[in-house]
Amino acid sequence: MASLLKTNSISAATGTTVTIPSGTTLDIASGATLDTTGATVSGLTTGKVLQVVQAIKTDTQSFTSSTSFSDMVGLSVSITPSSTSSKILVSFSVAGGTGNDQGHLMMQLLRDSTAIGLADVASNRVRNTGIYFNTASGGGGQVLQNSFMLLDSPSTTSSVTYKMQGKANSSTAHVNRSDRDVDGTTYDGRCSSHITVMEIGA
Repeated sequence: MASLLKTNSISAATGTTVTIPSGTTLDIASGATLDTTGATVSGLTTGKVLQVVQAIKTDTQSFTSSTSFSDMVGLSVSITPSSTSSKILVSFSVAGGTGNDQGHLMMQLLRDSTAIGLADVASNRVRNTGIYFNTASGGGGQVLQNSFMLLDSPSTTSSVTYKMQGKANSSTAHVNRSDRDVDGTTYDGRCSSHITVMEIGA
């Protein structure tokens, strides 16, 4: 039969450390609460956010019609995983507008030089990680937002760079502004975009 210890406080007999011997399990029963308010918790790696890196793009950028992707300047971050088993949670939010009805800004997320999170191959259709497009006639004042989140497994402890690329189809597309971009105080405002990466201990 297991022993039952009833106490309201535990302190070290000497020094400041209370040690649970190796090979011993401290079992917190279902329904119980482990309250660490105000405490410093160290040594936990699994499922823990180990580091966060973010880049915010506050200026504007325009893409003309092209068959190839090019970098969204400023939407690039580098992170060095602490373990090959770590996951990298990548999120981005890109805002902007296009030049006419059916104008598209197509986006790809890259890990180093490899595009990730792409749609399946579908004949001649462009494979994207994200996309926004103008569906309104005369909608040059529209600003649209595209957000995405991906859990990646780079399997390395070397520096990894995540970045956004874009391209326009038949019209000019813009990041962080509308196509019309009227200099006024009531509409056609500017906005910002970001990419954020978090290392998750696995």
